[in-house]
Amino acid sequence: MKEKTIPFIEVWDLLTNVQSLMNLLTRNVQMQYDLAPQELRIMIELDRTSSMNISKLSKAIHRDFGNVSRTCSTLAKKGLLHRRKSEEDHRVILVELTAKGKKKLEAFYQYNLTVMQCKALENNRDKYEAMMTGMKLFLSFMAKRMEELDD
Repeated sequence: MKEKTIPFIEVWDLLTNVQSLMNLLTRNVQMQYDLAPQELRIMIELDRTSSMNISKLSKAIHRDFGNVSRTCSTLAKKGLLHRRKSEEDHRVILVELTAKGKKKLEAFYQYNLTVMQCKALENNRDKYEAMMTGMKLFLSFMAKRMEELDD
């Protein structure tokens, strides 16, 4: 193996391991709350903004418009999300959480608190901050590299 490939393999392995662990956590959430990952992500974003059109929502969560629109339809059928036409432009569909959606999301937030309240993080806030800083730095680096490669 060439020395030049080692950083790539190290990063690849770390990301693969993180993704595997996230998939396990996601499966627990799906089973417990009957929510697919994208459904949960949409609900969290709507909780932050209250109401949003689907185009802005898809950009905010970095997902394809069509997928987000279909997921919003599924959430509406489950009674977790309300879809309505914008008063300014009837071609635009706005989505917002229903009371049922907010209640389900609050239950997830409580679950999330128990997951993130582990002894390692409680006893050492510096480790948590370092972990978050490192992930944000890596994300920023990758976004910048992708822009450079696109040029």
